[in-house]
Amino acid sequence: MQPGDPGYMQFDITKYCSTTTTPFELVVTTEGTSQIKNWTVRLVDLHLESSAPDVQLISSTETYNFPYTAFGALAKTLHVIIDSDTEHEITSTLPSSTSGRETSVAIPAQEHGAHKIEMYLEAIVGGVKRTTEPLVREYIWYNDEVGTTILASPYNEQTITAQQYSTIEIPYQVYKKDASIIDVEYYLDDKTTPFGSVKLDNTNTGLLTYLATEQGAHTVTIKVDDVTISTALNITQLDIDISPVDGAIIDFNPATLENSSINRLPSWKVGSSEYKFIDSSNFNWSNDVNGGGYKKEEDGKALVIKAGTYIDLNYPLFAVKDNKNILS
Repeated sequence: MQPGDPGYMQFDITKYCSTTTTPFELVVTTEGTSQIKNWTVRLVDLHLESSAPDVQLISSTETYNFPYTAFGALAKTLHVIIDSDTEHEITSTLPSSTSGRETSVAIPAQEHGAHKIEMYLEAIVGGVKRTTEPLVREYIWYNDEVGTTILASPYNEQTITAQQYSTIEIPYQVYKKDASIIDVEYYLDDKTTPFGSVKLDNTNTGLLTYLATEQGAHTVTIKVDDVTISTALNITQLDIDISPVDGAIIDFNPATLENSSINRLPSWKVGSSEYKFIDSSNFNWSNDVNGGGYKKEEDGKALVIKAGTYIDLNYPLFAVKDNKNILS
Protein backbone atom coordinates (compact mmCIF):
# COMPACT_ATOMS: atom_id res chain seq x y z
CA MET A 1 0.00 0.00 0.00
CA GLN A 2 1.27 3.44 -0.96
CA PRO A 3 0.37 7.03 0.06
CA GLY A 4 -2.86 7.96 -1.68
CA ASP A 5 -4.27 4.43 -1.69
CA PRO A 6 -7.71 3.96 -0.06
CA GLY A 7 -7.30 3.20 3.62
CA TYR A 8 -3.68 4.36 3.75
CA MET A 9 -2.81 6.28 6.92
CA GLN A 10 0.42 7.43 8.50
CA PHE A 11 1.33 9.05 11.80
CA ASP A 12 4.49 10.15 13.59
CA ILE A 13 5.12 8.46 16.96
CA THR A 14 8.66 9.77 17.43
CA LYS A 15 7.85 11.87 20.50
CA TYR A 16 6.46 8.80 22.27
CA CYS A 17 9.60 6.72 21.67
CA SER A 18 12.80 6.39 23.67
CA THR A 19 16.16 4.68 23.31
CA THR A 20 14.70 1.74 25.23
CA THR A 21 12.11 -0.60 23.71
CA THR A 22 8.58 0.89 23.60
CA PRO A 23 5.50 -1.23 22.71
CA PHE A 24 2.70 0.31 20.61
CA GLU A 25 -0.75 -1.02 19.92
CA LEU A 26 -3.03 0.28 17.17
CA VAL A 27 -6.74 -0.53 17.31
CA VAL A 28 -8.83 0.16 14.20
CA THR A 29 -12.60 -0.15 14.60
CA THR A 30 -14.96 -0.18 11.62
CA GLU A 31 -18.69 -0.87 11.99
CA GLY A 32 -18.17 -2.71 15.24
CA THR A 33 -15.28 -4.82 13.98
CA SER A 34 -11.82 -4.20 15.46
CA GLN A 35 -8.37 -5.02 14.18
CA ILE A 36 -5.31 -4.81 16.39
CA LYS A 37 -1.71 -4.28 15.31
CA ASN A 38 1.27 -4.33 17.65
CA TRP A 39 4.79 -2.96 17.19
CA THR A 40 7.88 -2.69 19.31
CA VAL A 41 9.87 0.48 18.59
CA ARG A 42 13.28 1.65 19.76
CA LEU A 43 14.55 5.15 19.03
CA VAL A 44 18.07 5.19 17.58
CA ASP A 45 20.12 8.15 18.83
CA LEU A 46 22.78 8.27 16.13
CA HIS A 47 25.09 11.27 16.42
CA LEU A 48 28.72 12.25 16.72
CA GLU A 49 30.47 14.61 19.14
CA SER A 50 34.06 15.73 19.56
CA SER A 51 36.12 17.61 22.13
CA ALA A 52 38.68 18.51 19.44
CA PRO A 53 39.36 22.27 19.23
CA ASP A 54 38.04 24.31 16.31
CA VAL A 55 41.58 25.15 15.19
CA GLN A 56 44.93 23.46 15.75
CA LEU A 57 48.57 24.05 14.82
CA ILE A 58 50.45 20.80 14.08
CA SER A 59 53.92 20.07 12.78
CA SER A 60 53.91 18.58 9.27
CA THR A 61 55.77 15.55 10.66
CA GLU A 62 53.14 14.75 13.30
CA THR A 63 50.05 12.55 13.36
CA TYR A 64 47.03 14.08 15.13
CA ASN A 65 44.82 11.85 17.28
CA PHE A 66 41.35 13.31 16.70
CA PRO A 67 39.08 12.63 19.74
CA TYR A 68 35.44 11.75 19.12
CA THR A 69 32.44 10.13 20.78
CA ALA A 70 30.02 8.08 18.69
CA PHE A 71 26.44 7.63 19.95
CA GLY A 72 24.03 4.92 18.83
CA ALA A 73 23.59 1.46 20.28
CA LEU A 74 24.00 -0.31 16.94
CA ALA A 75 26.78 -1.23 14.52
CA LYS A 76 28.01 1.83 12.65
CA THR A 77 30.90 3.05 10.53
CA LEU A 78 33.03 6.12 11.15
CA HIS A 79 34.07 8.03 8.02
CA VAL A 80 36.91 10.58 8.04
CA ILE A 81 37.54 12.60 4.87
CA ILE A 82 40.53 14.93 4.51
CA ASP A 83 40.38 17.76 1.96
CA SER A 84 37.31 16.20 0.26
CA ASP A 85 39.42 13.23 -0.89
CA THR A 86 36.82 10.45 -0.67
CA GLU A 87 39.09 7.97 -2.44
CA HIS A 88 41.46 7.96 0.54
CA GLU A 89 38.94 8.34 3.36
CA ILE A 90 39.61 6.71 6.71
CA THR A 91 36.91 4.30 7.89
CA SER A 92 36.44 2.39 11.11
CA THR A 93 33.72 -0.13 12.05
CA LEU A 94 32.28 0.55 15.51
CA PRO A 95 30.25 -2.03 17.45
CA SER A 96 27.18 -1.05 19.44
CA SER A 97 29.17 -1.28 22.70
CA THR A 98 31.18 1.82 21.76
CA SER A 99 28.17 4.15 22.10
CA GLY A 100 28.99 7.09 24.36
CA ARG A 101 32.66 6.22 24.81
CA GLU A 102 35.32 8.72 23.78
CA THR A 103 38.09 7.40 21.59
CA SER A 104 40.25 8.83 18.80
CA VAL A 105 41.17 8.31 15.19
CA ALA A 106 44.68 8.97 13.87
CA ILE A 107 44.91 11.69 11.23
CA PRO A 108 48.21 11.17 9.38
CA ALA A 109 50.73 13.98 9.00
CA GLN A 110 49.90 16.40 6.19
CA GLU A 111 51.95 18.70 4.02
CA HIS A 112 52.41 22.41 4.82
CA GLY A 113 49.01 24.11 4.61
CA ALA A 114 45.42 24.18 5.90
CA HIS A 115 43.55 20.87 5.76
CA LYS A 116 39.81 20.31 6.10
CA ILE A 117 38.73 17.32 8.22
CA GLU A 118 35.15 16.01 7.90
CA MET A 119 33.90 13.19 10.09
CA TYR A 120 30.50 11.46 10.17
CA LEU A 121 28.77 8.20 11.13
CA GLU A 122 26.89 5.83 8.88
CA ALA A 123 24.51 3.07 9.99
CA ILE A 124 21.67 0.91 8.66
CA VAL A 125 18.49 1.72 10.59
CA GLY A 126 15.36 -0.23 9.73
CA GLY A 127 16.91 -1.31 6.46
CA VAL A 128 17.69 2.31 5.47
CA LYS A 129 21.16 3.85 5.33
CA ARG A 130 21.44 6.82 7.69
CA THR A 131 24.27 9.33 8.11
CA THR A 132 24.91 11.99 10.75
CA GLU A 133 25.69 15.64 10.18
CA PRO A 134 29.45 15.90 9.65
CA LEU A 135 31.83 17.38 12.20
CA VAL A 136 34.11 19.85 10.42
CA ARG A 137 37.50 21.13 11.49
CA GLU A 138 40.27 22.86 9.54
CA TYR A 139 43.75 22.40 10.98
CA ILE A 140 47.14 23.81 10.04
CA TRP A 141 50.05 21.49 9.43
CA TYR A 142 53.18 23.64 9.16
CA ASN A 143 56.74 23.20 7.92
CA ASP A 144 59.14 25.98 8.94
CA GLU A 145 61.36 25.16 5.99
CA VAL A 146 58.49 26.09 3.65
CA GLY A 147 57.38 28.97 5.89
CA THR A 148 54.54 30.45 3.83
CA THR A 149 51.64 32.07 5.72
CA ILE A 150 48.60 29.84 6.40
CA LEU A 151 45.05 30.75 7.48
CA ALA A 152 42.52 28.16 8.67
CA SER A 153 38.97 28.10 10.06
CA PRO A 154 36.31 25.36 10.35
CA TYR A 155 33.97 27.81 8.57
CA ASN A 156 36.30 28.38 5.61
CA GLU A 157 34.26 27.81 2.41
CA GLN A 158 31.21 27.00 4.55
CA THR A 159 27.82 28.73 4.87
CA ILE A 160 26.43 30.08 8.14
CA THR A 161 22.69 30.75 8.38
CA ALA A 162 21.66 33.21 11.10
CA GLN A 163 18.84 35.59 11.93
CA GLN A 164 19.20 39.30 11.38
CA TYR A 165 20.83 41.21 14.29
CA SER A 166 22.44 38.06 15.71
CA THR A 167 26.19 37.96 16.40
CA ILE A 168 28.20 35.55 14.26
CA GLU A 169 31.48 34.15 15.58
CA ILE A 170 34.12 32.60 13.33
CA PRO A 171 37.22 31.11 15.02
CA TYR A 172 40.42 30.99 12.98
CA GLN A 173 44.15 30.36 13.27
CA VAL A 174 47.21 31.80 11.56
CA TYR A 175 50.67 30.44 10.90
CA LYS A 176 53.19 33.15 10.08
CA LYS A 177 56.80 32.15 10.46
CA ASP A 178 58.85 34.10 13.04
CA ALA A 179 56.06 36.65 13.63
CA SER A 180 55.43 37.74 17.23
CA ILE A 181 52.53 40.00 16.20
CA ILE A 182 50.20 39.17 13.28
CA ASP A 183 48.02 41.84 11.63
CA VAL A 184 44.60 40.49 10.60
CA GLU A 185 41.89 42.34 8.63
CA TYR A 186 38.16 41.54 8.21
CA TYR A 187 36.22 42.38 5.04
CA LEU A 188 32.53 42.22 4.10
CA ASP A 189 31.41 41.30 0.60
CA ASP A 190 33.51 43.02 -2.09
CA LYS A 191 34.34 46.11 -0.05
CA THR A 192 37.97 47.21 -0.19
CA THR A 193 37.94 48.81 3.27
CA PRO A 194 38.03 46.39 6.22
CA PHE A 195 35.24 46.57 8.78
CA GLY A 196 37.61 45.41 11.50
CA SER A 197 41.21 44.52 12.28
CA VAL A 198 43.12 42.87 15.12
CA LYS A 199 46.68 42.11 16.14
CA LEU A 200 47.26 38.52 17.20
CA ASP A 201 49.95 37.62 19.70
CA ASN A 202 51.90 34.38 19.76
CA THR A 203 48.74 32.31 20.44
CA ASN A 204 48.03 32.65 16.69
CA THR A 205 44.29 32.21 17.27
CA GLY A 206 41.52 34.73 16.69
CA LEU A 207 37.74 35.09 16.71
CA LEU A 208 35.92 37.19 14.13
CA THR A 209 32.65 38.59 15.50
CA TYR A 210 30.13 40.18 13.14
CA LEU A 211 26.73 41.73 13.94
CA ALA A 212 24.47 40.72 11.05
CA THR A 213 22.37 43.85 10.59
CA GLU A 214 21.59 43.41 6.88
CA GLN A 215 19.55 40.47 5.66
CA GLY A 216 20.44 38.49 2.55
CA ALA A 217 23.55 36.79 1.21
CA HIS A 218 26.94 38.12 2.34
CA THR A 219 30.55 37.02 2.52
CA VAL A 220 33.01 37.72 5.30
CA THR A 221 36.72 37.43 4.54
CA ILE A 222 39.70 37.14 6.86
CA LYS A 223 43.01 38.39 5.45
CA VAL A 224 46.63 38.13 6.55
CA ASP A 225 49.14 39.56 4.09
CA ASP A 226 47.90 38.19 0.74
CA VAL A 227 46.27 35.08 2.22
CA THR A 228 42.48 35.01 2.64
CA ILE A 229 39.72 32.67 3.77
CA SER A 230 36.00 33.35 3.32
CA THR A 231 32.68 32.29 4.82
CA ALA A 232 29.27 32.73 3.18
CA LEU A 233 26.46 34.18 5.32
CA ASN A 234 22.75 33.64 4.81
CA ILE A 235 21.05 36.26 6.98
CA THR A 236 17.30 35.76 7.38
CA GLN A 237 14.97 38.65 8.18
CA LEU A 238 14.08 39.34 11.79
CA ASP A 239 10.33 39.03 12.30
CA ILE A 240 10.02 42.31 14.21
CA ASP A 241 10.88 45.86 13.18
CA ILE A 242 13.51 47.37 15.49
CA SER A 243 14.38 50.31 13.25
CA PRO A 244 14.71 53.74 14.94
CA VAL A 245 11.56 55.81 15.50
CA ASP A 246 11.07 58.19 12.58
CA GLY A 247 8.43 60.80 11.78
CA ALA A 248 6.81 60.67 15.22
CA ILE A 249 3.42 62.35 15.71
CA ILE A 250 3.23 62.15 19.52
CA ASP A 251 5.22 64.68 21.51
CA PHE A 252 5.30 64.44 25.31
CA ASN A 253 6.36 67.67 27.01
CA PRO A 254 5.84 67.90 30.80
CA ALA A 255 6.59 71.65 30.97
CA THR A 256 2.90 72.68 31.22
CA LEU A 257 1.70 69.73 33.32
CA GLU A 258 1.19 69.74 37.10
CA ASN A 259 0.67 66.96 39.65
CA SER A 260 -2.64 68.48 40.76
CA SER A 261 -4.04 68.79 37.21
CA ILE A 262 -7.08 66.73 36.31
CA ASN A 263 -5.43 65.80 33.02
CA ARG A 264 -1.95 65.36 34.45
CA LEU A 265 -1.38 62.32 32.22
CA PRO A 266 -1.77 63.35 28.58
CA SER A 267 -3.41 61.42 25.76
CA TRP A 268 -3.19 61.68 21.97
CA LYS A 269 -5.61 60.87 19.20
CA VAL A 270 -4.20 59.55 15.96
CA GLY A 271 -6.97 58.90 13.47
CA SER A 272 -9.41 56.56 15.19
CA SER A 273 -6.85 55.43 17.77
CA GLU A 274 -6.18 57.00 21.16
CA TYR A 275 -2.91 56.62 23.05
CA LYS A 276 -2.51 57.64 26.68
CA PHE A 277 -0.37 57.32 29.79
CA ILE A 278 -1.88 55.17 32.58
CA ASP A 279 -0.39 55.29 36.09
CA SER A 280 -0.19 52.37 38.50
CA SER A 281 -2.65 52.25 41.40
CA ASN A 282 0.17 52.88 43.91
CA PHE A 283 1.63 55.87 42.07
CA ASN A 284 2.31 58.70 44.58
CA TRP A 285 1.60 62.16 43.11
CA SER A 286 2.24 63.99 46.39
CA ASN A 287 5.48 65.48 45.05
CA ASP A 288 7.20 64.98 48.40
CA VAL A 289 10.58 63.31 48.83
CA ASN A 290 9.04 59.86 48.53
CA GLY A 291 6.64 60.68 45.73
CA GLY A 292 6.85 60.78 41.98
CA GLY A 293 5.25 62.97 39.36
CA TYR A 294 6.39 66.20 37.72
CA LYS A 295 9.38 67.85 39.36
CA LYS A 296 11.47 70.83 38.38
CA GLU A 297 15.08 70.06 37.55
CA GLU A 298 17.97 72.30 36.53
CA ASP A 299 17.25 71.74 32.84
CA GLY A 300 13.47 71.94 33.09
CA LYS A 301 10.65 69.76 34.35
CA ALA A 302 10.78 65.93 34.40
CA LEU A 303 8.33 63.11 35.07
CA VAL A 304 9.77 61.09 37.97
CA ILE A 305 8.72 57.44 38.41
CA LYS A 306 9.73 55.93 41.75
CA ALA A 307 10.77 52.32 42.21
CA GLY A 308 7.79 49.99 42.60
CA THR A 309 5.47 52.21 40.54
CA TYR A 310 4.98 52.52 36.79
CA ILE A 311 3.30 54.42 34.00
CA ASP A 312 2.07 52.56 30.91
CA LEU A 313 1.58 53.83 27.40
CA ASN A 314 -0.96 51.76 25.49
CA TYR A 315 1.13 51.92 22.34
CA PRO A 316 2.46 48.94 20.32
CA LEU A 317 6.10 50.05 20.19
CA PHE A 318 7.02 48.47 16.86
CA ALA A 319 3.69 49.05 15.09
CA VAL A 320 3.50 51.37 12.12
CA LYS A 321 0.36 53.21 11.03
CA ASP A 322 0.14 55.05 7.72
CA ASN A 323 3.90 54.54 7.25
CA LYS A 324 4.65 56.64 10.35
CA ASN A 325 5.87 55.68 13.78
CA ILE A 326 3.69 56.99 16.58
CA LEU A 327 6.00 57.58 19.52
CA SER A 328 8.44 60.43 20.10
